[in-house]
Amino acid sequence: MPRKARVVSKSGIYHVLLRSFNGEIIFKDGQDTEKFLDVLESYKETCGFKIYAWCMLAGHIHLLMQTGDMPLGDIFKRVGGKFVYWYNQKYSRQGPLFQDRYKSEPVESDKNFLMVVRFIHRNPIHHELCDSPAEYSLSSYSAYTDGEQGLVDTEYLLSKMTKVQFIKLVTSEGQDEGLDIESPKRMNDEQVRKIVYKISKCQSPQEFCQLPQMKREILIKKIKDEGVSFRQLSKHTGVGIGVIRRCCDDKSLIPVVFDRLLKRNKNTSVAWLTNGVKKPK
Repeated sequence: MPRKARVVSKSGIYHVLLRSFNGEIIFKDGQDTEKFLDVLESYKETCGFKIYAWCMLAGHIHLLMQTGDMPLGDIFKRVGGKFVYWYNQKYSRQGPLFQDRYKSEPVESDKNFLMVVRFIHRNPIHHELCDSPAEYSLSSYSAYTDGEQGLVDTEYLLSKMTKVQFIKLVTSEGQDEGLDIESPKRMNDEQVRKIVYKISKCQSPQEFCQLPQMKREILIKKIKDEGVSFRQLSKHTGVGIGVIRRCCDDKSLIPVVFDRLLKRNKNTSVAWLTNGVKKPK
C-alpha cells in the first residue's frame, strides 16, 4: 500500500515528531542530548530553517520549525545522518536509530502555532516526567523565560506576546492537542499494589520506607520499569516524587549500588538486594 503523501505547509511551519526505531531509548546521557542539539543548530544556516520550540524525551523529539528552500525530508536526512553516525560510533552499534517515516503536521495559523508551542512544552507533563514545564530542562522553555540565545528563534513568538503571557500559555491547565506517541495505559491501584509487593515484598508504604536506602532505590527503579507512573509509585511506596525521579534518571545507580553492597558483604547475592534472599553457603 503506497504511503500517504505529506501535506505541504503554505507557511513553511511544521510540528515534527521524530521517533526512535523500535521504541529504543535514544538519549542515554547529557552528551547524547547536547550532540543532537549541536547537530541541529549546525544545520540551521546551511539548510535555512528556524526552530521555534523543541522538546526531547528518551525516545522521541518534538520540533516546531519553519523550512526555507530545503524540504523537511532533506533536512532530516542531513541531521539524522550526522547524529546517527556519531551515535553508532559512541555505542558500537549498527543500523537505524530513528524511524524512517517521521511525522509532520502543517501549522498554518497563529492559533495553531500557539497550540503547538503549548503542547510541546507540556509534553513532559503528559508523560509524567515533571509537574511543570519549568522543571524539565530538555526543552526550549528556558530560551523564552531566560532569554538564552542559540538554537531557538524566539523573536517570532515574543513579537506576539510577552514572556509573562508565554509562561501563562504553557503552564495553565487545559486540553493539549498535537502529534505524540501513545502513552501507556495507566494501571489501577490494585495492579500497582501487586507489583510493589511482588518486587519488594512490602505490604505497605510504611514498610517500604523502612528498607535500607540503597535497596529502596534499586526497588524503585525496578518497579518503575514495570510501567508504574511516578505518582502511583509515590503513593504505594511513600517515597516523594522528586526522590523517585532522581533515582530513575540516574542510569548508573543500580550497578554502582550493586558493587557497593557486594563489596560490603561477600555473602550477599544480587537476589538479596531485591527479594531479601541470602546467598546460600
